[in-house]
Amino acid sequence: MKNNVLLIALGFSILSQTVLAKTYLVGTERIYAPYASTDERGKVSGIDIDILNAIAIDQDIEFDYKILPWSALKNWKEEGLSIIMEGVSRSDLSDFSGITASEYYLESKDCIFSLDKDKLAHWTNGTISTDPADGLKDLFLENQIITNPDQFVAFPGTHFLSLKSLLNGKAEFAAGDCLVLNYLATRGALSRRVFYSQVIDMTAEDKDATQLVIGVDEREQELLRKINAGLENIRKSGELSQIIARWR
Repeated sequence: MKNNVLLIALGFSILSQTVLAKTYLVGTERIYAPYASTDERGKVSGIDIDILNAIAIDQDIEFDYKILPWSALKNWKEEGLSIIMEGVSRSDLSDFSGITASEYYLESKDCIFSLDKDKLAHWTNGTISTDPADGLKDLFLENQIITNPDQFVAFPGTHFLSLKSLLNGKAEFAAGDCLVLNYLATRGALSRRVFYSQVIDMTAEDKDATQLVIGVDEREQELLRKINAGLENIRKSGELSQIIARWR
């Protein structure tokens, strides 16, 4: 009889935990591999997703995902989001009123990619493909690293196509997040070509621009606490570094 009582109590406890587990809505883009991307069945995967899943297990919370374009993510309140996780830095979150940053989980710098190793030393003189959302075009022009806006070719829509524009001669260089461009350059169709890259010095030491964080609704302080605690735990256990290594 005591065993039955114990089993009933355990079952009630598990059920109570399941019922009480709160689900938070996470906003992310459809295509931003390796941070997050969505397949034809609507399944989301990537570094960010694996990290959130690990935090969810560690902190006994749940996440659901809403796929939105970058422009819509900025309207996070109207979209009902509690979290923005999209390979974003603290600098990126400055455009998101009411969103605060977690501790950082990864550092990723900006890089220039080229098919010609010798040309990398003179990249500021060539034609460049870069996603306007990455902010590098404005950064280069504002700091007069590049003075001619005509050096920037029309962004083809994805970072994959940005690298592909080097193959078809539409641009000499691609500029963007090092991890994103390297991931795409070493997988799939693009892996048959050799790309050369170098870190962009002017952004390399800016920690607010290179340290990636999880954006959290500033009203959700308990959620922020749990995310930071979960990050710390998976960092200490080595799980965080294992997740990142799988996607490099």
